Amino acid sequence: MFNQRPPTLKINAKMIRNYPLHARLFINRIIRIRKRLILNDESKLDHGMAIRIIANLEKYLDYYPFNTRQSMSKFVLRHASEIMFLIPGKTSKSHKRLMQSFNEIYSEAIAIKKEKPKPALI
Repeated sequence: MFNQRPPTLKINAKMIRNYPLHARLFINRIIRIRKRLILNDESKLDHGMAIRIIANLEKYLDYYPFNTRQSMSKFVLRHASEIMFLIPGKTSKSHKRLMQSFNEIYSEAIAIKKEKPKPALI
């Protein structure tokens, strides 16, 4: 379960337009990294808390589609602290890059929240 690596996509500027996919791939990447750290016993975080957060995030991502910009932005804003908890610490090589990606996703979620919803067509 932990040792299988799913195929990953490279994130580029075109994917920012597809916010739900971009955010979902990022969250899955964070979960995969944290699982690997726990499995190799390199994680300095509370393992029980990390496993509960991972299970919670995976449950939501598997059950709900979050296929619109608004729904995924609400998910990111609601679970931002949990996602940040899973990001590896400053001693990790990937910390700076992952924090930069998280800040992009989070700021995009805030911008989407501030957008006025389009009127429904009747």
